[in-house]
Amino acid sequence: MKRAVNLINSNLSSSIDLIIITGDITGSAQLTQYQKANEILSALQVPWIPLIGNHDTWPYTSIDEAETPIGDAYFGQVFGERIRSSKFVTDYPNMTAFDTVHNFNQNPQHIEITIDLGNTDAIIFGADWNTRMKALPGYKGNLGQADLNDFPGGALPWF
Repeated sequence: MKRAVNLINSNLSSSIDLIIITGDITGSAQLTQYQKANEILSALQVPWIPLIGNHDTWPYTSIDEAETPIGDAYFGQVFGERIRSSKFVTDYPNMTAFDTVHNFNQNPQHIEITIDLGNTDAIIFGADWNTRMKALPGYKGNLGQADLNDFPGGALPWF
């Protein structure tokens, strides 16, 4: 990650307006990983916005695992203020929603980004389609797949 930040910073003459980090910011959704990523990414000399990925939802280590996928709450805790204060973000609910499929709370990380292109706008929807379904027996974290998250506050109703 540091290498990518240095490469971007050394090539700023190419007029970069915004960098969107497209998920999997952490390896296993631990708060310390989010904090370290934020520290590294904050060295970017251009605006940036992170999106959540499937590796970012269910915290675990080699010897421990969270009871439920609370990595999305960590994401909001670490990056929420940056996202809310970005001039490019037009919607970021960052709220708690009860997942009726898996029977626990989620903190879906939906982000709507609008970029002014002069005579029109580009709108990017960063809906949190990440499943919170538990990994198969013998594995930690969640499955690496998408999910409709069709409940109030989930991805499908937000989108």
